[in-house]
Amino acid sequence: MYYEEIPGMNDKKSNIKFMGYCGKNIKRIQELLKLDNIFLELDENIIKIYSNNMKKIIKTKKYIYKYFKKHFCKSNTNKRTFSTLYESEASLLDF
Repeated sequence: MYYEEIPGMNDKKSNIKFMGYCGKNIKRIQELLKLDNIFLELDENIIKIYSNNMKKIIKTKKYIYKYFKKHFCKSNTNKRTFSTLYESEASLLDF
């Protein structure tokens, strides 16, 4: 079993929006990407991913990176937060 942590957005409100009502968005992402488990740790501001396949984890990191960029980078504050959190991640993921 492989495990990976992805930083969430600094804004707790954005993380709750990402999670969705009753966790529906997280569940949708888990089913779409065929992960064993994914959850958002609000206190630590971290998205935790579990899978038996490392390729699925890499695919999930790319998906979440693009998801945050599309949905949460509309304001200048979120753009700065996003670029700070994911600047190094983007180079690792070869976008």
